[in-house]
Amino acid sequence: MSGASPSSSSASSPSLPFGTLFAYGVPRIGFGAVIVTVAMYLAKFGTDVLLIPPVAMAAIHSIGRLWDGVSDPIVGHLSDRTRSRFGRRRPWLMASALPIFFGVVVLWSPPQNLGSFSLIIWMGGAFLFYETVQTIFMIPHAALGMELTPDYHERTRLFAWTYLFTMIGTLAGLAIFHRINTSSDPRTTAKSMALFAGAIWALTVAYAALRVPEERKHMDRPAPNARKAFVDVMRNPHARVLLLVYGIETLGAGAIITLTPFVVDYILGEKAMATWLGLSFLVSQAAFTPVLIALAKRLDKKKLWLSSMVVAAVGYVIQLLYSPAMPKWLLLGTPAIIGITRAIAEVCAPAIKADIIDFDEMHSGERKEGAYLAAWNMVRKAAMGLSPFLALTALQVTGYVPNAQQNEATILVLRFFYGGLPALSFIFGIALLARYSLSRDQHAEIRRELDRRATATGG
Repeated sequence: MSGASPSSSSASSPSLPFGTLFAYGVPRIGFGAVIVTVAMYLAKFGTDVLLIPPVAMAAIHSIGRLWDGVSDPIVGHLSDRTRSRFGRRRPWLMASALPIFFGVVVLWSPPQNLGSFSLIIWMGGAFLFYETVQTIFMIPHAALGMELTPDYHERTRLFAWTYLFTMIGTLAGLAIFHRINTSSDPRTTAKSMALFAGAIWALTVAYAALRVPEERKHMDRPAPNARKAFVDVMRNPHARVLLLVYGIETLGAGAIITLTPFVVDYILGEKAMATWLGLSFLVSQAAFTPVLIALAKRLDKKKLWLSSMVVAAVGYVIQLLYSPAMPKWLLLGTPAIIGITRAIAEVCAPAIKADIIDFDEMHSGERKEGAYLAAWNMVRKAAMGLSPFLALTALQVTGYVPNAQQNEATILVLRFFYGGLPALSFIFGIALLARYSLSRDQHAEIRRELDRRATATGG
């Protein structure tokens, strides 16, 4: 691994070189490809290909998310406390690379000869393993990004570039989804696609571990106490606002990508439309992300995010009304607009997180990116687990039958979780985010104080 970079202050705040932006962001290609395939197709793969009951797939998904609630804080805390000549975060990235490959492959390769119960056990265990190795990568990787620059606007630029790599991956994931969804032998196709995507993700994670620098000043900080770190997160008023926004927004929209193949099959009646809807959603994000990169130094992160949430809420109301009679331009235009709002959120939110962590450091004297990211991820993943669980369970209760025409109650459930609940959740999220009060000027004062302390202590 390359050595750590020297400490730098926000007073100079140089732009990050492209080599660092590339090395940090490139693992998100494999990550995006895998995660979008899992989100879009794993539930339908389980119900319609493996013939696992929807409620069992819902339980598998939810147990995995509950486990995230345990594993995320553990990895975040251990990452914050790691001390090595390679840094706090990079050893975790290197350790995750090979397990990532196996986790992806095992998830999509259940043996052909398993009985129904054994198949459920296999998929449950595979999903738990996949979620664990994803956490071992994701928490330290995100924490490393928070430490790469102290500059208010350079953080927006960094995470905009990172999201662009994620979008490249998610477009690849959409192609993988289409290939599996339209295959005459989806089990075999899923396995071969998993081998390819898992290898790309693992290799790029190892590359990032070797090439992304860690600043010495972060490595030499005292390790935070686990209990105190949790209390500090909960006491931080800005962090509490973001936690609530994440929880409510994700609870509302968390089932959409999972339900897209169901909505397309049983409401729109056009199987290929799932790919086009996904393509519209993802291409718009990829196309708009360079705009965010170009405007990074002029953006008001909070105002932009709030505006995007208003637009997203309107888009979800339109999705509630989806029907085969709706014009194609409206069917495809709606996810494109929502996709742009998603890009804005995925760029603004981590940049705001980094500012909140600076606020905590000023008050606590500690850098604990891992603890904060674990808390945010725990809330988000819990909501992502609960939303599909509720949706899939509601399908089971209302009489969902795989590969057949659905009854009116089932159609109503699909509409509610695809449009109604997301719209309501974003309305609440807008009211919450409006209360976020850490401004650019306040952050500048925080950075001056932190730099003064670093100079005084020689850090």
